Parts: sequence; C-alpha cells; structure tokens
Amino acid sequence: LTALTDLYLYNNQLSGDLPESISNLTKLGDLQIQRNELTGEIPTSILNMPNLWKFEYYANRFLVSVKGRITDTEHSGMEDVTINAGGPYPTSAITAADGTFTVKIPDQSSYTLTPVKTGYDFSPVSLSGELDTEIIGGLELTGQDFTGDISRRAISGIATAGGVPLVGVTVTGSGTLGSQTTDASGHYSFSGVLYGMSYTLTPSKNGYTFSPTSAGGTVTENATHDFVATLNDSDGDGLGDLDEALHGTNPDKADTDGDGVSDSQEI
Repeated sequence: LTALTDLYLYNNQLSGDLPESISNLTKLGDLQIQRNELTGEIPTSILNMPNLWKFEYYANRFLVSVKGRITDTEHSGMEDVTINAGGPYPTSAITAADGTFTVKIPDQSSYTLTPVKTGYDFSPVSLSGELDTEIIGGLELTGQDFTGDISRRAISGIATAGGVPLVGVTVTGSGTLGSQTTDASGHYSFSGVLYGMSYTLTPSKNGYTFSPTSAGGTVTENATHDFVATLNDSDGDGLGDLDEALHGTNPDKADTDGDGVSDSQEI
C-alpha cells in the first residue's frame, strides 16, 4: 500500500475521524474523501504529505477554524471577550491579548457568533453563516470581526407635585453628567451615560422641597429616579411662600394683617 498513488473513498457514508495513518502512504498524490460523514480535524501530517497534489474533503463534518478579531473604537485588540458560537454545534472561545479568536465548528453547519463582555456593546451584535469548505476553499474562515465600545445607558424619571407633573425642575447630575430640566410631562432624561459610572442626581426648583433630596447609584442598566415635590409653606397657611411673595403677604405669618383670617383664605 505504501506505493498507492490514488485513493478514492468519496460518497461511501464513512464516519468517524480520518486516520492519521493515511500519511504513511507517502506516494499518495490524489486523495478523495468528499461526501461522507467524517468528523474531527484533518491531521496535519496528511495535509503535509509530500506528493499530495489533490485532496478533496468537502461535504464532511470536519472542523473548520472560524477566525476573527475584536477591537475597540481605537482599533486596539480587546482581550478576554467571550465569543459564543451558537448553532447545531455550540461552542465558545475567549479572545487573546491582541483581540483574535478561533472557534472550531463542523463543516456543513450553520453558526452565529456573538461577542460578550460585561460593560461593553458590540457592532455588529452577531454574525451568522453557513460553513461549506467547498465554497470557502479550505478549512479556515476569516474576517469574523467585531468592534466593541463601553456600554451606554439612560437615566430618567419624573418630577411631580401633588400627583401632577412638575415642569421646570432642574435635575443636576454629578461629575460630567451636567443637568436636565423637566418638560411639560415632568420628565427628564440623561442619555449616553457610561457603564460603571457612579452618579448622584439632585432636583431643585425655587419654592419647592423634594423627596428624595437626591438619588444615585452606579450605572449597569437603564435607571429610573422619580422625585416628589412639595411646595414650601413656611407658615403652614396653605399658601406657598412663592405665592405669598407675589401677593405681598408674610410667608412666615399665617395671618399677615392679624384680622383672624388666614392669608390663604383672604387671597
């Protein structure tokens, strides 16, 4: 057998791994094993046989190396990103220091690659395809690349007074958040907040006290913080301090003119 130059085993419903001992056929030039159910990896010793000029192995279940790279927005490799390969033969891999990865998936099967790392979003979200070594021309598929960026979330809420939306409340965020002002529906929103950022929100509007006086946390998901406003009424007469100032009454005295009728009743 060592003098064998041609070996045709195609379309024979063969299964299992391809025996490495085939590489002992050092004169072999034409090896055709396509259209079987062979699995595993093709031994390197067979691929490197000195006289092998034709090797047909498509339409089996040999493992194909699906390769790609994940980079950040600065084009640097992202390490320790998990690549989940979904499909009939699920598997996974973790990116190296330069962002490269390899997952091995059987030929003639579909796949979906999805990168995952806490605190990051990826573009595209996933890549899908169908492996066919006859089409891709070998046991390697490259170009399965992704770009990762720090996840961004939204912080929002509503300010109300007496159960009614309160417009014009300034909600001031700590650090680089800046501030937002509630609209006619009492709503405010901070968008594009970086994952992992710690923050504090403080509401304010002249003439009002808020509960809670502030709120905050660390960004991991979209967050909601609502505030309830109470009109300041220093003398407890039912007329807010701002209204007292507008009407010229004393906000610290329930009955400014001392006639026995409270300011709120008179106005």
